[in-house]
Amino acid sequence: MGRKHQSSKRQPATPTPNTPAPGASAASSPTPGDPPANQSASQSSAASVPPPASPKPVAPWERETVESFAVALILAFLVRAFVAEAFIIPTGSMAPTLMGAHKDVACHECGFAYQTGASDEFDQLGQLKGEVVVQTVCPLCRHAQLLDMQARPNDVTFSGDRILVSKFSYALRAPRRWEVIVFKYPDDARINYIKRLVGRPEEDIAIRHGKIFVAGKGDPQAEIARKPPHVIEALLQPVYDSEHLPQTAVAAGWPSAWQPLADRGGQPQPGGGAWNVTQTSDQWQADFAPSGADSEAWSWLRYYHRVLHPGQ
Repeated sequence: MGRKHQSSKRQPATPTPNTPAPGASAASSPTPGDPPANQSASQSSAASVPPPASPKPVAPWERETVESFAVALILAFLVRAFVAEAFIIPTGSMAPTLMGAHKDVACHECGFAYQTGASDEFDQLGQLKGEVVVQTVCPLCRHAQLLDMQARPNDVTFSGDRILVSKFSYALRAPRRWEVIVFKYPDDARINYIKRLVGRPEEDIAIRHGKIFVAGKGDPQAEIARKPPHVIEALLQPVYDSEHLPQTAVAAGWPSAWQPLADRGGQPQPGGGAWNVTQTSDQWQADFAPSGADSEAWSWLRYYHRVLHPGQ
């Protein structure tokens, strides 16, 4: 019986995925189950970087400060819109109760300190017009003097007075005569007017000899609108002060504003006494001398309003 030989053809070996090809480096082929080399390098680098720090907690006082400012700002807007609003007096029409743009001046002639208006330097919207007030007149001695903004700081212009106006008062009651009110100018709503209330709705107003007469609707008889004492005091303006006399005028023989009351013939009024009035550039004095032994004697002393014209 013959032996059967089985022959086989040798096939060239092909590299398997896990077997490196001839000439290839064994280190360049990863083994099954191992991560790629670049992934291992990334993980190693990531492991060397420290984790990001947690954000710093906000201190309680910082949060309270921010909240307080926010609440204050909101309240300020609400108060300005519905409760009260601050205004700056633009002009001198309410002087001396409320002063607009002004200068603080001391008279060189009599030494009286007063405020002179400077609202002509601004327009109705409060913008500078390029004009400057350079001269003023004393309300007592009528001395005209030039202003020096360089040498005297008070001769520069100061802003008007500031007032706080209530916005809900008239929701509770009607406006009262002689009150200071704020309203929009009818022809330009951007302009605020600050005036003293004189006439109310359905009233006729008349001015005669410096007095204000008011007549209601259908009332033919007008009555004087008398000012209460606090309004009269606010409207008073000084016209004479014995402690501030014009030195040049007195030295030239300017008579005193206070003189004994004389009758129509120029003789002193009978009353049992007489006044002796003397004045110098430094002082004014009036002495009463009763006649005889009558200690209850009296006599009138009258004020004569004399006005010096500027430059006189």
